[in-house]
Amino acid sequence: TRDGDRFIPGVVAAVLPEGRVELTLHVDAIWPVRSLDEVADALRGRVAGTADAAGLGNRLGPVAVAFHDMRAPEDQR
Repeated sequence: TRDGDRFIPGVVAAVLPEGRVELTLHVDAIWPVRSLDEVADALRGRVAGTADAAGLGNRLGPVAVAFHDMRAPEDQR
């Protein structure tokens, strides 16, 4: 996703018809430290908190999390 002159890797943003912004976060994860559902929920919570802090909470739409490269922790390889 581009934000002005910046490129934000791993984030796809789309404006929905009602003006809210839908996000998809593409992430790599070290797993099984926590369940992937817990990691996704934590990421959604941080995005929502950041949007609220910036005064944009009412513009945030759905936030999807897609896991791509899941690796075992270093000590378990």
